[in-house]
Amino acid sequence: MNKYSFIILLCLIVISCKKSTDIAIDSNSNQVNISIQQNGKVITPINGTITLDKEAFEIVFSYTDQNYILVNASFNNELWTLASINAPITMQPQFAYGNFIAETFNNPERSMYVSQSGSSAWLQTSKEKHGFNSLESNNGIYEGTRIIENIFDLDQSQNIEVQFIDQSMYLVFLIADLENDLADKKEVQRVFIKIEWKENGLTHESLSSHFHTLIKSVPIKQAPFIDSLSFRNDIKMINLTKKELNTLQLGKIYPNLFTAGYQYNCGIAYNLDMSRDFKTLIVHTRIGEGQILGSILVTYDLNGKLIDHQQIVFEETTMDNSITINLKVEDNRLLTKYLSDNFEDPQFLKIDDQGKIRTIYLNEVLLTKLGIAKDEVYEDLLSFVEVSNSKTIALIPGINKQVVDQTDLDVYLLIVNPLTGAIESTFIEKKRWIMDAIDITAIEVEYNPYRIAPDSETIGLKVYRQVDRSFNLYRSNEYNLLVRKGEELQEVMRDYEIDYYFEEKDDHGKSTSIHTTRTLQPIENDITPYYNLEVTTKTIEKITKDGELDYFDKKELFEYLKYQAGTYVKDTVE
Repeated sequence: MNKYSFIILLCLIVISCKKSTDIAIDSNSNQVNISIQQNGKVITPINGTITLDKEAFEIVFSYTDQNYILVNASFNNELWTLASINAPITMQPQFAYGNFIAETFNNPERSMYVSQSGSSAWLQTSKEKHGFNSLESNNGIYEGTRIIENIFDLDQSQNIEVQFIDQSMYLVFLIADLENDLADKKEVQRVFIKIEWKENGLTHESLSSHFHTLIKSVPIKQAPFIDSLSFRNDIKMINLTKKELNTLQLGKIYPNLFTAGYQYNCGIAYNLDMSRDFKTLIVHTRIGEGQILGSILVTYDLNGKLIDHQQIVFEETTMDNSITINLKVEDNRLLTKYLSDNFEDPQFLKIDDQGKIRTIYLNEVLLTKLGIAKDEVYEDLLSFVEVSNSKTIALIPGINKQVVDQTDLDVYLLIVNPLTGAIESTFIEKKRWIMDAIDITAIEVEYNPYRIAPDSETIGLKVYRQVDRSFNLYRSNEYNLLVRKGEELQEVMRDYEIDYYFEEKDDHGKSTSIHTTRTLQPIENDITPYYNLEVTTKTIEKITKDGELDYFDKKELFEYLKYQAGTYVKDTVE
């Protein structure tokens, strides 16, 4: 949440309304009397400090002349200290024009904004528009009362009730003469008050105790599981009390949680048992009678302190327009959110060891599931081939060993559902390829390149190798063919060379080259599980001297590859 996301800055209206026709002005006095009251009693300060119960209180202003009251409320005593030693404060950044916090008139939230860097402008423009909850006039003396039930902590982006405050609050009031403009303030009066709290509210320790008591009654779900969250007006949930809302610090997530008129209703759906080091909750939220705000994923430390949160669903629905979200939760703290009919791109969420939540991409999802770190991937050969909306082929080369002149690569070939992140079929082999003097420049993935059985589903891998030196050039293309068998991808052809080129030069201008290509054609049969493959091999050999063709030969050979004992082997036909 932006620091001032629920605040409107006041600009020129402040100047134009200074002399309101609705207020009788007595120019003989512009002093303001400020008092703190609670339960109908004026609380007398002791050594500049007022001690309050942790419950609603009032700030009461009495004056005869309309004034501009700027107030900085903070949990930091820096500005309060300057005010108490009579140091100049009008030019402090808290009272700078650009840092004014202007609020809605008449304080409907019954609140006070707390900020280390900004100040509220409690302004009176008329009898109906002012910064108080009530404004009364008697014999030319005005009394404005500001009721404080909630604290908006802008520095921490938190909305909290007074009963849950656990630190001292410092108030500095600046009564300013703004005859010229907002940027040229003249101090008329200052009042500085420190508020401390009696230990009759919730301390940090008791908040922790309340948190653990609360979640003990929450249903626990163990990963892995899939939850279909159907959001309708008849959704069932037990609403949390104000005390429970504050215990979960949901005011940090919903800034208007305690604002009059918003009618927030929140309930815990369940507790995800995902770590011994933090707690994870799914919380449903409804605004008003018929609107659903949705669900959030929230993490807390073991003392109940909010760590992080992530919106899962944000949807306004009616009885005639509902939506179903699938939430897939896995053991490695991966969560996948996707619409039930699969027409929306999925959202993958990862919860780290500290309870922080972040959105990740499909490749990160797969690496997490495989237990591979990013720096263990040979990214130059990493590839994803989208087959359909629900099917993607992923080739992930893992670095098994890397020394100066050699890199050993593992292969992870996967068929995955990109909508859910589910790995549906796999082929994994350690030290599958070696790169040394002969480099692998590319690996091309093909889906169903050959129909080798009536209902076959195959993946082809073309591995391009090359050596390029001053006096010789070598290029090859080795073919690997895998067939899908449920959750397994079985290799039926391994490193079969379908393209080969070699050229050698000497110091006398002679160049010799050989280029061999092979094409494969399935031949149907009913004898073996897979069809035979007819191979046509073409070889061209050339010799040139000083750029002139000296020798040329072209050959063509027909062969068959037959499926035997799980792989294709050569069976030459004369």
